Amino acid sequence: MFGRKRCAVLALILGIYLIGYVGARKSEFIVHSVVRDHSNNYLEHSVVAGEGKFIGAVVKNITSQLYTPIRFLETRYWYSKQPIGTPLSKKHLKALHD
Repeated sequence: MFGRKRCAVLALILGIYLIGYVGARKSEFIVHSVVRDHSNNYLEHSVVAGEGKFIGAVVKNITSQLYTPIRFLETRYWYSKQPIGTPLSKKHLKALHD
């Protein structure tokens, strides 16, 4: 069905896409955020566009939309790593006090 060249091109495109996602996360175009309950337990996870001013916000929103499939998978990852009702991690607790 697919030739070797097509498979190689698809693998290259997928690799570039994944590297782009890592870059978007590292540069905070896409961020992981949490919602906590009154006793500092996880209530919700989301992987969304980072904050920015006018043009920056537009670019970050477009980037976020481009990576929707991976954002969905990452959100599922966070729900499995930090389930609802478990205490906030030290990193998230520290962020509350900064």
